[in-house]
Amino acid sequence: MQTTTTRRRLTSALGCAAACITALALVACTEATDPAPTPSPAPEAPAARVFPKVADKITAGAFLEPGYSSRTEQQPLRAVSQSGLDALKLYEGEVLCEPLTEASMHCPYDDSSDFCTIGHGHLVAKAPCATLIPELTEAGFLDGISKTEAEDLLRRDLASSQLSLERQITPAEDNLANGVVGKAPLTETQYDALVSFIFNVGGGGFTSSTLLRVLKEREAVADSAEIARQFTRWTKSAGNHVQGLLNRRNHEVDQFFAGFERPETKRTLNAARAAGEPEVDDAVDIRVGEASSQ
Repeated sequence: MQTTTTRRRLTSALGCAAACITALALVACTEATDPAPTPSPAPEAPAARVFPKVADKITAGAFLEPGYSSRTEQQPLRAVSQSGLDALKLYEGEVLCEPLTEASMHCPYDDSSDFCTIGHGHLVAKAPCATLIPELTEAGFLDGISKTEAEDLLRRDLASSQLSLERQITPAEDNLANGVVGKAPLTETQYDALVSFIFNVGGGGFTSSTLLRVLKEREAVADSAEIARQFTRWTKSAGNHVQGLLNRRNHEVDQFFAGFERPETKRTLNAARAAGEPEVDDAVDIRVGEASSQ
């Protein structure tokens, strides 16, 4: 009886062992034939931000002045008119974010010097926008600014140019609006024209210019056709004649002589050649100033 029971237990154990071996074999077979699980793809790196390059946008000379800062405790005593500001907005241009709508934002872009710019010629930094992502983000510029913000930036940027002009005005009883340059006051549009000119060429260029000397020699508000000619000499940038600069200078002459007889000035860079007259190249480079252009 005991022998029979022992045999049954042995048979049962052997059966269990066989079943276990079979199960292990099936698992091993399954692991050998099933393909290894496919690893999850690595997350794609974000695409590099691309900023437009605008080759005909020239950095305003005011930003290139040594020690320039738009944050100054001293504020201009006189304001640029809205029409003067609108003219400056046209001169400096804009780059709007797509899609273009009435509510389009002003986007950052690289100007002709690869300087990151936004709004109406506001210089962010003297480096390409793609290298300034943290700075653009911190300033709130990365995804663009509104048209109102762009105009506010322009007003702030003009302050140093206004101060450069106002240093040349002799106030009348502490009233700058009635102050004089030479023997005559500046009208509103003359003030606007000169601020535009200084913003473009820089305060240092204006201070040492023949234009300022001629202004100080004038006897009346719209005296001297030489003033108009001196405006239109500043038409070079980086050694090259630029028709866009001549267009701007002529518009500034229009502003300066608004309400008075406007002197004739050249409208194209090859005007003398077209008229069969000898060409005299006394143009001034806005980047180097009058003395260095001769």
